[in-house]
Amino acid sequence: SNINQNQMPNFKYWKDQKPPAPGTLFTDPLFPPNRNSLLALDSNGKPIDPIAYKDHQDFVKQTDNYTFARPNEIFGSDYKLFSGKIEVNDIIQGALGDCYFLTALANLTKFPGIIFKKIFRTQQISKNGYYELVLRIDGIPRIVIIDDYIPVYKTNKKPCFAFPHGNELWVMLLEKAWAKINGGYLNIIAGKVAEPFEVLTGFSSRIYSIKPNMSDQEQKEILDEIKNAFQTNCFISCSSKADKEILKLGLVDNHAYSILDIKNVETIYRTNYTLLRLRNPWSRTEWTGDWSDNSNYWDENNKKQV
Repeated sequence: SNINQNQMPNFKYWKDQKPPAPGTLFTDPLFPPNRNSLLALDSNGKPIDPIAYKDHQDFVKQTDNYTFARPNEIFGSDYKLFSGKIEVNDIIQGALGDCYFLTALANLTKFPGIIFKKIFRTQQISKNGYYELVLRIDGIPRIVIIDDYIPVYKTNKKPCFAFPHGNELWVMLLEKAWAKINGGYLNIIAGKVAEPFEVLTGFSSRIYSIKPNMSDQEQKEILDEIKNAFQTNCFISCSSKADKEILKLGLVDNHAYSILDIKNVETIYRTNYTLLRLRNPWSRTEWTGDWSDNSNYWDENNKKQV
């Protein structure tokens, strides 16, 4: 995380794409601001992934409401690449179903140097709209070139996919780079968090399945793995299954969550619990079950413990 710009390795450009001529306002010829990039269509207008295209017809219809805009059309003259400190609340999911990708980004904010120095080769706002990011594609670090055209609503020029709390661009540009290497925004709807974890960091991943009716010992083993992950500075996330019953508890079904913390707490009755702190990339909906804000489980003692 302490690498500076002139120490970065001389990575190869993805698909051997060349930087634009100096002083040119850049528009990416491989991922232009048009319908093909939104719907993951090839140059002949055919879906790159026909199955994904068929599965996401609702998204296809919605794209009639979308266009592309440069940052000055979205924010005016007041915008930055990074607005000071990188924080988990910088990341909000929009109308695109890429919660798994934004969950991975939320985890990376724990070590912002990975984003600042190992992913973004371009460190400041680019006046010609040209940015370079390093992504590990098939395990090999590659420079991915993107322009700064962002998908927006036609009616108000507000970002329609991932967007920040403030006026910084980094989240939207990273989402765009992820869409580019996958062929288009439609192709990044739904996925496993392990995929962007590996592409963003170059680290390997491990996936665990939580089964119904797990024994106490099996539950303990899973929790021990989560504790170990935090102790060794690993990134960790979870996802919910497609089960409408969990909606009653304030969770979203078939959705990805970052795991931001794990704590052991003891109640006044000397009962021990292990609590997980989850973050919804939507930045809305809240847990309403045991240990929620108004739960009777809380007392002054265990509040101090967390």
